[in-house]
Amino acid sequence: MNDVDGGVISLGLHWMVNHYSNNEERFLGWLVVQPIQHRMLMSEMTINESKEFGIMVQRLENALVTTYNASHADDKIEIVYLVRLGESTLVERAEWHLHWHLVPRTSSLKGKCEGWDIVKSRERGLRPAPSRLEIEEQMNLLRHALKSS
Repeated sequence: MNDVDGGVISLGLHWMVNHYSNNEERFLGWLVVQPIQHRMLMSEMTINESKEFGIMVQRLENALVTTYNASHADDKIEIVYLVRLGESTLVERAEWHLHWHLVPRTSSLKGKCEGWDIVKSRERGLRPAPSRLEIEEQMNLLRHALKSS
């Protein structure tokens, strides 16, 4: 998991986040959160994992919006979608694991690509592919912001 662009950030005792890694779809700021312990269903989460999840997502969303908007004043994040999925299709055979996507919609996408259609923004030419360096910079800004909060 540490081989993803920008690396992995530990969030408390039970969670981790990385930048979305699908090269054909990803755009800057699209994050994936997953439990450190393998879980396939929300009902498998412990009470402590569940409690920490809400606090962690709130901190992560705030850090993402703050750091992204500071670097992109001309196209700020207006909303961050939080979508729960249970399988990864990035490999040939789907792997089941509980995870959430935090997908930012910026002001330039309003009215053009909203809701889950946001994942089609690259396909529609509305978002550029981020470079590895851009992802690493964004993740480093997140690391710093999360340590400060």
